[in-house]
Amino acid sequence: MRPKRIWLVAAVAALTLKLFTYEYYLADDPTCGIAARLRPSMVSHQLLRRGDPVLLSDENRFLGAWFYEAMVKWGYLAVIAAGPICWFVRKQRGSPS
Repeated sequence: MRPKRIWLVAAVAALTLKLFTYEYYLADDPTCGIAARLRPSMVSHQLLRRGDPVLLSDENRFLGAWFYEAMVKWGYLAVIAAGPICWFVRKQRGSPS
């Protein structure tokens, strides 16, 4: 697979993770996890809404929570920016100095 296609798949996956999932918590229970939503939103941490499918659940803190939080806070921006930056650097190296 070409680097451009790999970047495109990674960027779409990162945006989908940011817009269509959220870390949920319950008001009266220490259970938390990741839930999906049908409408896109930039909110990444909220009370579990009725009808949203739960993708991952744990009583205290789910495995990989630090990775999920990093991806939805700033990681998706890094993935999106990486493609154009790499393309620009590659073009600069290829041009005569």
